[in-house]
Amino acid sequence: LSEFLTKHRAEVIDVCITEYDEQAFVNGIREEGRQEGREEGRALTLYSLVNSGNLKPDIAAKELGISIHEFETAMKKAGMNQPMSK
Repeated sequence: LSEFLTKHRAEVIDVCITEYDEQAFVNGIREEGRQEGREEGRALTLYSLVNSGNLKPDIAAKELGISIHEFETAMKKAGMNQPMSK
């Protein structure tokens, strides 16, 4: 085995680097997915609070860093009713 690895050293190193990079890529994708899930969950919580009348739409929109119009559009897209007035 040692002789084979020595003879094909460049190829072995290339395979090891490729596998390492692939794992780093997969881990990066997973973390992005988790982050997107957290952001979506946060938005859904704010939509629910607005829908129930416990939070004003302008405050929720500010928390998400979007305009009130974008907030209402996103809320509809998520299947929530229009924000209720309190």
